[in-house]
Amino acid sequence: MADLKKLKAIHSEYLKNKGLSDPKKLSWEDCRRRGIGGSDIGAICGKNSYKNAIDVFQDKTVGSSFTGNDITEFGHIMEPHIADMFQKKYGELFEVKVDKKHYQCKDYPWLNGNIDRKLIDRKTGAVGVLEIKTTGNFDSEIWGKGCAFGLNWRLVAEDSKVPDSYYYQVQHYLLVTGYSFAWLCAYSRDKCELRIYKIDVNKTVQNIIMKIGTEFWFNNVIQGVAPSPNTPDIMKSNGDALLATPDVVSMIDELKQIKVKAKQLEEREKELKEKVQNFMRENEILTDGEKTLATWKTCEKRGFNSEKFKRDNSNLYNEYLKLSSYRTFLIKE
Repeated sequence: MADLKKLKAIHSEYLKNKGLSDPKKLSWEDCRRRGIGGSDIGAICGKNSYKNAIDVFQDKTVGSSFTGNDITEFGHIMEPHIADMFQKKYGELFEVKVDKKHYQCKDYPWLNGNIDRKLIDRKTGAVGVLEIKTTGNFDSEIWGKGCAFGLNWRLVAEDSKVPDSYYYQVQHYLLVTGYSFAWLCAYSRDKCELRIYKIDVNKTVQNIIMKIGTEFWFNNVIQGVAPSPNTPDIMKSNGDALLATPDVVSMIDELKQIKVKAKQLEEREKELKEKVQNFMRENEILTDGEKTLATWKTCEKRGFNSEKFKRDNSNLYNEYLKLSSYRTFLIKE
């Protein structure tokens, strides 16, 4: 891959030849043809169940044939209402602003996009992204239970699992805007339920986006060459070995040091926790006379006994097994 300066020149010339140089004079649809947007990146990276890299290639080169359906129309109509719901519930934490700016990444201008809303943290002044989605229901396999706040707006519950395509989309927006945080606000059409998900900057995923997005834009869109139907998934290992650069070796060394410190802190946390619990004994609340310092409550939890179910219903158990794959990252000592 050529250096960024050369790539920017090629990109600029491509936009000029296609009449896409000035976004202020373009329709929203034509602005989307200026590069890879947030709704494209999941498909290019093989993370979208409804759209693939070939679909994106056709969108960028000949235009999209998809004009929408009842579900996408519902999402479009509901977006401002869901944004209002978010502002009503979390307005003490964030200022929610309409933002019609067409963003593009400073170093990779072919990566761009329009965000649903801009968020401003009222306490710190930090700027973030609000992404708004509608869904039929919150399928537990792809949706977490979301986040919840307690007294004084302290985050007391965080289960921010969202569909991969949405996660990549939000990481794309964080990359192109340079903003420091994001929240995804999702509304269930079936249950009339609102959930929010906190999404932090993930440099690993953003590096994937930069690599695959750049290769797709220059090797496929600009050259007019359709991508392979089998989109490569960088999150699947190929068994090959790669020689580390000095910078990467330095990162591995730092990771080892962090791992040692984390273990020490974890052991210290366990020790202190046990001492406090031994002091509290059967008591539920610990105070300093004015405010609560800690609570130790009795909780009940119902869980599915998979081992017993497997013993009693072995055939049925095997029928419901689902194969999934993931990559395990290990630092070798």
